Amino acid sequence: MKKSYASQGYFFLQSGALSARGAVAAGALRDASRGAAANHRGQLAALAKRVTSPSHFKEVIDAIDKMIAVLADEEAKDLKIKEECEKNRAEDARDAAVTSRKIDELSDAIAQLESEVKDLNEQIEKNLEEIKQNEEELKEATRNRESESAAFKVNQADDRATHELIVSAVVVLKNF
Repeated sequence: MKKSYASQGYFFLQSGALSARGAVAAGALRDASRGAAANHRGQLAALAKRVTSPSHFKEVIDAIDKMIAVLADEEAKDLKIKEECEKNRAEDARDAAVTSRKIDELSDAIAQLESEVKDLNEQIEKNLEEIKQNEEELKEATRNRESESAAFKVNQADDRATHELIVSAVVVLKNF
Protein backbone atom coordinates (compact mmCIF):
# COMPACT_ATOMS: atom_id res chain seq x y z
CA MET A 1 0.00 0.00 0.00
CA LYS A 2 1.56 3.29 -1.13
CA LYS A 3 1.39 6.13 1.34
CA SER A 4 2.00 9.74 0.48
CA TYR A 5 2.59 12.75 2.64
CA ALA A 6 -0.88 14.02 1.79
CA SER A 7 -2.52 10.86 3.13
CA GLN A 8 -0.58 11.24 6.35
CA GLY A 9 -1.57 14.88 6.87
CA TYR A 10 1.86 16.43 6.30
CA PHE A 11 2.36 19.54 4.16
CA PHE A 12 5.46 21.28 2.91
CA LEU A 13 3.70 24.63 3.19
CA GLN A 14 5.08 26.93 5.87
CA SER A 15 2.44 29.09 7.49
CA GLY A 16 2.92 31.89 9.99
CA ALA A 17 6.60 31.36 10.80
CA LEU A 18 9.03 34.26 10.67
CA SER A 19 12.65 33.40 10.25
CA ALA A 20 15.31 34.88 12.46
CA ARG A 21 16.79 36.52 9.39
CA GLY A 22 13.42 38.17 8.59
CA ALA A 23 13.11 39.45 12.15
CA VAL A 24 16.59 40.94 11.95
CA ALA A 25 15.72 42.57 8.62
CA ALA A 26 12.50 44.06 10.02
CA GLY A 27 14.39 45.43 13.02
CA ALA A 28 17.07 46.91 10.73
CA LEU A 29 14.42 48.68 8.64
CA ARG A 30 12.87 50.22 11.76
CA ASP A 31 16.25 51.37 12.94
CA ALA A 32 17.08 52.80 9.49
CA SER A 33 13.77 54.64 9.41
CA ARG A 34 14.40 56.22 12.82
CA GLY A 35 17.99 57.06 11.88
CA ALA A 36 16.88 58.62 8.59
CA ALA A 37 14.29 60.76 10.38
CA ALA A 38 16.83 61.83 12.97
CA ASN A 39 19.48 62.72 10.34
CA HIS A 40 16.97 64.25 7.95
CA ARG A 41 17.89 61.99 5.11
CA GLY A 42 14.85 61.94 2.87
CA GLN A 43 15.79 59.16 0.50
CA LEU A 44 16.61 56.69 3.26
CA ALA A 45 13.42 57.62 5.13
CA ALA A 46 11.32 57.20 1.98
CA LEU A 47 12.86 53.82 1.27
CA ALA A 48 12.32 52.66 4.86
CA LYS A 49 8.74 53.95 4.77
CA ARG A 50 8.09 52.24 1.45
CA VAL A 51 9.49 48.92 2.68
CA THR A 52 7.66 49.02 6.03
CA SER A 53 4.39 50.49 4.81
CA PRO A 54 1.51 48.25 3.75
CA SER A 55 1.64 47.41 0.08
CA HIS A 56 -0.40 45.55 -2.47
CA PHE A 57 1.33 42.38 -1.24
CA LYS A 58 -0.68 42.66 1.97
CA GLU A 59 -3.87 41.74 0.04
CA VAL A 60 -2.14 38.77 -1.58
CA ILE A 61 -0.76 37.65 1.78
CA ASP A 62 -4.21 37.96 3.37
CA ALA A 63 -5.72 35.91 0.53
CA ILE A 64 -3.00 33.30 0.96
CA ASP A 65 -3.64 33.24 4.73
CA LYS A 66 -7.37 32.67 4.05
CA MET A 67 -6.52 29.89 1.60
CA ILE A 68 -4.25 28.32 4.19
CA ALA A 69 -7.06 28.50 6.78
CA VAL A 70 -9.48 26.88 4.30
CA LEU A 71 -6.92 24.21 3.50
CA ALA A 72 -6.36 23.58 7.21
CA ASP A 73 -10.13 23.18 7.71
CA GLU A 74 -10.34 20.85 4.72
CA GLU A 75 -7.36 18.92 6.04
CA ALA A 76 -9.11 18.46 9.39
CA LYS A 77 -12.29 17.30 7.64
CA ASP A 78 -10.32 14.98 5.35
CA LEU A 79 -8.45 13.56 8.34
CA LYS A 80 -11.73 12.92 10.12
CA ILE A 81 -13.17 11.23 7.01
CA LYS A 82 -9.95 9.21 6.59
CA GLU A 83 -10.07 8.03 10.20
CA GLU A 84 -13.74 7.08 9.81
CA CYS A 85 -12.92 5.17 6.62
CA GLU A 86 -10.04 3.37 8.33
CA LYS A 87 -12.32 2.51 11.25
CA ASN A 88 -15.01 1.21 8.88
CA ARG A 89 -12.42 -0.74 6.91
CA ALA A 90 -11.07 -2.34 10.10
CA GLU A 91 -14.62 -3.26 11.17
CA ASP A 92 -15.34 -4.70 7.72
CA ALA A 93 -12.11 -6.69 7.81
CA ARG A 94 -12.99 -8.03 11.27
CA ASP A 95 -16.51 -8.89 10.11
CA ALA A 96 -15.08 -10.62 7.04
CA ALA A 97 -12.73 -12.69 9.21
CA VAL A 98 -15.57 -13.66 11.57
CA THR A 99 -17.82 -14.53 8.64
CA SER A 100 -15.02 -16.54 7.04
CA ARG A 101 -14.57 -18.53 10.26
CA LYS A 102 -18.31 -19.15 10.45
CA ILE A 103 -18.33 -20.29 6.82
CA ASP A 104 -15.46 -22.67 7.55
CA GLU A 105 -17.25 -24.04 10.62
CA LEU A 106 -20.50 -24.46 8.72
CA SER A 107 -18.66 -26.11 5.81
CA ASP A 108 -17.14 -28.58 8.27
CA ALA A 109 -20.57 -29.20 9.79
CA ILE A 110 -22.06 -29.75 6.33
CA ALA A 111 -19.31 -32.22 5.45
CA GLN A 112 -19.86 -34.08 8.73
CA LEU A 113 -23.63 -34.16 8.22
CA GLU A 114 -23.22 -35.36 4.63
CA SER A 115 -21.01 -38.17 5.93
CA GLU A 116 -23.64 -39.05 8.53
CA VAL A 117 -26.35 -39.01 5.84
CA LYS A 118 -24.24 -41.35 3.71
CA ASP A 119 -23.74 -43.70 6.68
CA LEU A 120 -27.44 -43.60 7.53
CA ASN A 121 -28.41 -44.30 3.91
CA GLU A 122 -26.08 -47.30 3.91
CA GLN A 123 -27.64 -48.47 7.19
CA ILE A 124 -31.12 -48.01 5.69
CA GLU A 125 -30.12 -50.12 2.68
CA LYS A 126 -28.80 -52.85 4.99
CA ASN A 127 -31.97 -52.70 7.09
CA LEU A 128 -34.18 -52.89 3.98
CA GLU A 129 -32.19 -55.91 2.79
CA GLU A 130 -32.61 -57.52 6.22
CA ILE A 131 -36.34 -56.77 6.15
CA LYS A 132 -36.60 -58.33 2.68
CA GLN A 133 -34.65 -61.39 3.87
CA ASN A 134 -36.80 -61.62 7.03
CA GLU A 135 -39.98 -61.39 4.95
CA GLU A 136 -38.74 -64.22 2.73
CA GLU A 137 -37.86 -66.28 5.79
CA LEU A 138 -41.29 -65.46 7.26
CA LYS A 139 -42.99 -66.61 4.05
CA GLU A 140 -40.95 -69.82 4.10
CA ALA A 141 -41.74 -70.35 7.79
CA THR A 142 -45.43 -69.65 7.11
CA ARG A 143 -45.44 -72.22 4.28
CA ASN A 144 -43.67 -74.72 6.53
CA ARG A 145 -46.11 -73.99 9.35
CA GLU A 146 -49.08 -74.37 7.04
CA SER A 147 -47.78 -77.69 5.69
CA GLU A 148 -46.96 -78.86 9.23
CA SER A 149 -50.39 -77.68 10.39
CA ALA A 150 -52.04 -79.58 7.56
CA ALA A 151 -49.99 -82.69 8.40
CA PHE A 152 -50.86 -82.23 12.08
CA LYS A 153 -54.55 -82.00 11.26
CA VAL A 154 -54.31 -85.17 9.15
CA ASN A 155 -52.39 -86.92 11.92
CA GLN A 156 -54.82 -85.61 14.49
CA ALA A 157 -57.76 -86.91 12.46
CA ASP A 158 -55.99 -90.25 12.14
CA ASP A 159 -55.29 -90.27 15.87
CA ARG A 160 -58.95 -89.55 16.65
CA ALA A 161 -60.05 -92.24 14.28
CA THR A 162 -57.55 -94.64 15.87
CA HIS A 163 -58.71 -93.57 19.31
CA GLU A 164 -62.33 -94.19 18.36
CA LEU A 165 -61.39 -97.54 16.90
CA ILE A 166 -59.53 -98.54 20.04
CA VAL A 167 -62.38 -97.36 22.24
CA SER A 168 -64.83 -99.29 20.16
CA ALA A 169 -62.53 -102.35 20.26
CA VAL A 170 -62.31 -102.08 24.03
CA VAL A 171 -66.09 -101.93 24.24
CA VAL A 172 -66.37 -104.95 21.99
CA LEU A 173 -63.82 -106.84 24.03
CA LYS A 174 -65.55 -105.95 27.22
CA ASN A 175 -68.78 -107.20 25.83
CA PHE A 176 -67.30 -110.44 24.61
